[in-house]
Amino acid sequence: MRSIATLLALQATAALASIFDTILPTTSPTITKDPWPCTTAVLEKYFDPPKPTGELLAALLDYGDKLIDNCTPIGTDIIGKPICAFPPQSQWCAITTAMPKTLMSSYSAYGSSASSWWSRYASEAVDYATYCPGRWYRAMHAMPGGAGWLNDTIAFAGCYAADHPVTVTASVTGSTATATGSTTPQPTQTSK
Repeated sequence: MRSIATLLALQATAALASIFDTILPTTSPTITKDPWPCTTAVLEKYFDPPKPTGELLAALLDYGDKLIDNCTPIGTDIIGKPICAFPPQSQWCAITTAMPKTLMSSYSAYGSSASSWWSRYASEAVDYATYCPGRWYRAMHAMPGGAGWLNDTIAFAGCYAADHPVTVTASVTGSTATATGSTTPQPTQTSK
């Protein structure tokens, strides 16, 4: 039973990890016109996730600056600013060792909020990004820092999930297997 749950969790992780090319495209799509239903969708909301505030925001920004301080740019963004590879989630999660203990409660609350938000919107985001690539790309750039905020939210949702693991259980009834659990993909890139 454990191997079924492990296999399902690994498949989910691989599938989620591959969504970044879709939800955070680095180049404009080649499509000339999205399907008409895309015109009424409010896609900007996916690039305006919950954000940290106050001292927690300052701590996260300082830490993020240190992570990409000496990066080798991998390209430029839409306005010509150098793009660095997004630091691995493990490096983002390590902020808990550098953060003042007085911010841990705020960090946990933000992680919970990010995790809940991403769990709610992940599937929709992938669907819209796939079905409406032109509109999605424009929405991503319409929100100041939108792609970065989405990437950060996914990273901190993953950190929260790692710190608060969900027990994966499997049950077999006849020939049907079911599993429950939580996985979060790794973020991609950020502007320096």
